Order: sequence, then structure tokens, then C-alpha cells
Amino acid sequence: MNKKDFQVFEKNDVVYLDSAATTQRPKVVVEALVDAYVNRNANAHRAGYELSIKATEGMEEAREKFAKFVGARKEEIIFAKNTTEILNNLARSIPINLEDDVLVTDMEHHSNFVPWQQEAKQVGATFRSVPLNPKTYELDFNIDLIKSNTKVFSFTGMSNVSGYMPNIKEIVRQIREKNPNTIIILDACQLAPHKIVDVKELDVDFMAFSVHKLYGPFGVGVMYGKYELLEKLEPFLYGGSMIGKVSLEVTTWADIPHRFEAGTMDSSSIMTCVAAIDYLNKLSIEKIEENETKLLELAKQKLNEIEGVHIIGHQDENNYGPLLSFYVDGVDADDIATMLGSKGICVRSGKHCAEPFLNAIGVQGTVRLSFGIYNDESDVEKFISALNAALKLLR
Repeated sequence: MNKKDFQVFEKNDVVYLDSAATTQRPKVVVEALVDAYVNRNANAHRAGYELSIKATEGMEEAREKFAKFVGARKEEIIFAKNTTEILNNLARSIPINLEDDVLVTDMEHHSNFVPWQQEAKQVGATFRSVPLNPKTYELDFNIDLIKSNTKVFSFTGMSNVSGYMPNIKEIVRQIREKNPNTIIILDACQLAPHKIVDVKELDVDFMAFSVHKLYGPFGVGVMYGKYELLEKLEPFLYGGSMIGKVSLEVTTWADIPHRFEAGTMDSSSIMTCVAAIDYLNKLSIEKIEENETKLLELAKQKLNEIEGVHIIGHQDENNYGPLLSFYVDGVDADDIATMLGSKGICVRSGKHCAEPFLNAIGVQGTVRLSFGIYNDESDVEKFISALNAALKLLR
């Protein structure tokens, strides 16, 4: 679709099908990062000289871009290193007590499973997980799982194993009716690069995603939080920039959102995000989705023609994003990925940092392919050709 915009494909003869792990960066993003280091390299929000002012302006422009991208207020956007850090911070910052119930799902990436598990364990709270349907491998959500003491429900908007997308709006609606006090957190790491995500429409309380999966730089995570909840939330990280006043007796916090951004932020990477969002907006999420859906259908069709291949889920394509995982009878997933890699086909294999999912379906490991805006039909054809060649040797 847009391979010409990415220098990596000029210099490397690869078929990149691992965008669920990280995306490649277009030229405009690489150039923006260089510009940030050359022309605006200073601490943001720290000084009155020109370089620092430019860094501050660049960082705040990025905040405005992300606010518009997800339909939030600027003050509701908070920067961190990545989604993992955000979810850990939320698990530590939201007050969870002995009598509380914490709910996640079997679909979660470890980053949205382990922090809640460990925090619940530390305080003695109940920790539970919504199971998968054993036939479809999709989320088997039932409103009876929400209890009167369910403090947090944290779940993914798109599985990083299967690509399954639960009905976020309907789940949130049911929870609001059953227990309006439950804090609802959405891990949008896989969802945000492929779908329009409007936080007001979805009505989630907090949301997190990583910009390196959005064709932007490493080192930037974005958190959305409802302002009224951010006002009640205590910071977890302490240090520079997040302080109001400090004395021996008491410390006060800076205004929202800065009270949640302790220490020196990676302002160069953050301001570079402006170029990434502008690039995506120019293409439009709708057109991206159309192309990726076409490629997903082609890949599924070709894989189903190969004997012994089993795709995880994907019975109803309307519920899936542009990634899929599969396993092959009698063949190790890592061996398949290694042989594909030797031919320049970049895929992921293993448990994908989502062991509860793989354990629930009784599979040791899968091969995952995931699409980005630079993929086209020739990539699918090359992948299938290399896979067939690999299976001839491995079977």
C-alpha cells in the first residue's frame, strides 16, 4: 500500500509481517526524529531559553494530536514509556483493598495480566479472569462475572494472539448498568493502529497504547484517563516536573496531566509522534483497515489450503483485526519462524507474552503474522511460498 514511504524496504529485502510487535517507521517520522535532536534538543517544561521552549511546544503539540486522535481533552492525555509502564502504574495507583475483586481476561498480554495479579496478591484481593469460549477461542464474557465488589476490569481491545476484538461498547454498557463503580481499563495497544478509537463513545475510564505500534518512535506510551478520575488518582512515580511544592512536612503535586509525568520525559520522541499521527491521518484509518482486511482474508484463504494448518479463531471476520496465529500438526512453531526468517519473512512465534491464552486453548505455541500499512498481496504470496517450502523440510 505505502511501501515506498519506508526506507527499511529500500535497504532490506524482507517481507515484514510482525507489525503487532512493532511497526516500521516512514521517512517522515525518521526525519522528524532527527529534526527534534538537531533543532529542539532540550528538556521540556524546564527552562525559558529557546530550545527548551521549542521542546515544550513540540511535546504539547503531540498531546493535542493524541487527544484529537482518541476524542479526549488535552489534559486527559499522559505520556509514559510504553503500555506496560502505564498498566503497571495504574495497578499501583488505583487503591485496591482486601475486599475488592479484580477482573481481567484469558486473552491478555502479560502486561495487562501480571500487574493486576501481583497487586491483588499483595493486598489479598480476589483476582479472576474471564475465560475463552473453548470452541471459538473468543471471549466468553457474561455480566454475572461482574460482582458488587469488582473494583477493576482491565481488558484488551484486540488480542495480540488471534486478533479477536470483543464488543467493547456492549461490554462497557453492561458493566455500567450492573456496577457503575467498576473502573474499566482498555488495553488498546493492538487496536489503536487499525481502528478508530473514540474514548467518549466507548466510555472506558482509562486506556493505554504504545506509539511504536503506530508507526512512531520507540519509548512513548499514551494513557487516556477520564479527568474526574485523574483528579482522584494518586501519582505512583515521584520526582522532577510532577511537583507543586515540597517541604519537610508536605508535598503537593503539579496540575494534571504533569503530575503523572515524573522525571525527564523523552521529549524528542514525543514530539516526533506528531509526524506519525499526521502521516496516519493523511492515509485515513478507514483506508488502512480496508487494505489490511483484504490481506487478512487472502492469508486465511491460502493457509486453509495447506494440510495440517490450524488458524486460531477467525470464524467471524467482523470480530477480528489484521493479525492471525496458526499452528501446524507435528511441526514446532519456532522452527517454522526460523526457516521463514532465513528467507527474509519476518513473523513472530511462541506464546506471544500471552501464556494464559495459549494455556486456555491447549496449544504450546503459534506462528503469528500481522499486517501494516506497507503490506500488499505480494507479501502474502511470498509468505505462503516460503511456508510451503519450510513445511516440506520440517514434516
